[in-house]
Amino acid sequence: MSLSSRPSDVGAVAADGDLGAVTVSEGEALASLKLLVAVAKADGNFSPAERATLEDALSNAKLPAAVTVQSLLDGAYDPDALVREIKSPKARDAAFGACLTMAHAQRVPSQQAQAILERIEKAWSVPQDKRSLLGRVLHEARDTVWFTHPVATADPQRRTAEINEDVLKYSILSGTLGLNPIPVASIVTDLAVVSLQAKMFSDVGRHWGHESTRETARQVLAGVGAGTAARIAVNGLVKFVPGFGSVFAASTNFASTWALGQVAKQYWESGGKADVQMLGEIFTKGKAEGRKTYEQYKADVETKFAANRKLLAELDAEYVSGRITLSDYERKVVELK
Repeated sequence: MSLSSRPSDVGAVAADGDLGAVTVSEGEALASLKLLVAVAKADGNFSPAERATLEDALSNAKLPAAVTVQSLLDGAYDPDALVREIKSPKARDAAFGACLTMAHAQRVPSQQAQAILERIEKAWSVPQDKRSLLGRVLHEARDTVWFTHPVATADPQRRTAEINEDVLKYSILSGTLGLNPIPVASIVTDLAVVSLQAKMFSDVGRHWGHESTRETARQVLAGVGAGTAARIAVNGLVKFVPGFGSVFAASTNFASTWALGQVAKQYWESGGKADVQMLGEIFTKGKAEGRKTYEQYKADVETKFAANRKLLAELDAEYVSGRITLSDYERKVVELK
């Protein structure tokens, strides 16, 4: 399945019944994860913060036997050898998309990361349309956060109830988008989740009568260690690991959105003066809480995905064909019933 999937390919159901998940071999999945790490470490400056971000993104992944998160991140890899191990079109699509996303974690890839991407493109003869499509996804993702005007909720009890309702709504929606099983569409929907999280952040502030900005949302998400690029890149690979499926991305999307909801509550209650370190601790605690909460609402997430599967497939096809922008895509998915 190529990155330029035909509309009829989008949303295909796997034989294992995992909500449309497609899988790659365990060997190719492991090689892809190693290639992702090689891109992350390419510039030789693998900071503690970058490592922590990847550790967190991989923390709940069911890795192959004898492979740990630590051993995976500590390894020294030959990108060219790994590229040769990844042979199936599905695995290559997932790996290329994930590596490209990771390389753009700092907006502008390092020269070393770019060199690895170019070697991947050459070895796999990646068509120009695939490179252009993913480039468009990442470029549009920078400017797709939208906000609403602040309308304060005066009654404290009503405000708390409405904020909690918003956080749960966005968490379920984020989990739903995580179930998208197609490589390129998976990246699009995971990037849409980032914007939905920023919108949730803004909506929570609205209940307090505060107006957010795109930059404020980004600073807070980055400050608490949300690690969106690493999460998206890992989601884009791990959801295709045999026996694992897209439920991984659904769970991590739900948990991170839930956690950011708890951060938003504290941030706006403090009038935007909450300590960043404290917010980071709230985020970490919130993710653990969010994973448990996901189990309570897992059926709701799956039901929402099943009810909107056809519409999501149509949106995927429209985006891939260039008929809609990422902003259009996000505005439509936030209205899913």
